[in-house]
Amino acid sequence: MRCATLTLGLTLLSLVSACETCPYRSVNSFTNADDTNQTLGCCDAQISFEFLNAYDDADVDILVVEVPGAATQVTTWLTRNTCERLFDTGSSVPRCEILIGPVQAGTTSQKTKVPMGRLRVWVQQRNPVQTQVQYVVSAVLWRHSCTTGMAPG
Repeated sequence: MRCATLTLGLTLLSLVSACETCPYRSVNSFTNADDTNQTLGCCDAQISFEFLNAYDDADVDILVVEVPGAATQVTTWLTRNTCERLFDTGSSVPRCEILIGPVQAGTTSQKTKVPMGRLRVWVQQRNPVQTQVQYVVSAVLWRHSCTTGMAPG
């Protein structure tokens, strides 16, 4: 019996050790690219989308894609989903806690540990030019994971 207990204990220990060596990888991503409205009006226009971080150990990065042939002049931030408006018109002082940002067009933020739960990505055009801009923004969740494929989101 003692031998069986020792074998079972070593087997469990090896399983725990194997999980600690799981690769750090993308486990889910969220983007506005599937939305029909990918344009943003001028002059402090803001838009947001929410996503769920279902992991307590995940990092997030934000990617702001430059749309070919479009003057992508947007800035992006990540907040908790309770943030209903990031800036007042004409103000540069955020009304909510910023988790990531500002992230400029054509760049990717650093991967940052974020709280579990619903998060909100804000996109804002802070250009006085009277024009609409196109944009594509993605939020990517990263963590150590031994499973394959993307998690449902």
